[in-house]
Order: sequence, then structure tokens, then C-alpha cells
Amino acid sequence: MVQTNPSKKKSTFLLSEGILSEMKEVISARGIRSQNALVEEALRDYISRFKRELRRRQYLEASKDPLFLSDIQEIEKAFKRADAETAGMLR
Repeated sequence: MVQTNPSKKKSTFLLSEGILSEMKEVISARGIRSQNALVEEALRDYISRFKRELRRRQYLEASKDPLFLSDIQEIEKAFKRADAETAGMLR
């Protein structure tokens, strides 16, 4: 969840000179307001990709879990009539 006015906390990192040089190029080319803004944007993207990959692995694991699959079948059976009624309304 993104806060509208998130509190900021100072943190220090050691980065290679090459990365810092490339950061400046990206900041200039993309019109980003600061190194802090670029680092925050990059970390948000990285964290988002990490979480998406984690969910993908969890879904894959769940797809092999007999208890989970049984629960899904029970739910589908319980809603079969309602799903059929809704499908008929959409025609």
C-alpha cells in the first residue's frame, strides 16, 4: 500500500562509481528530480517484481497441493448452479 505522505528516513549506501555515473545519466535522460527519487523508484520496481515472482511460485505450489485442489473443486461444485444462472443472463 502506498501512503500519500510517507515518512522518510535517511539511509546510506555504498555504490560503485560506475553505478553512480550511470545513475546520473538516467536522472538526466529521464528528468528524475534526484538520486533519491531514482533509488526509490528502482527499489519499488524491484520489490514489486519480487512479490509478483513470489506469488507466482506460491500459485504453482498450490496447484500441486491435493488439499488445495480439493477445496477448489468443492467451491466450484457449490457455485455451479449460481454460475450457470449468471452465464444464462449474459447471453
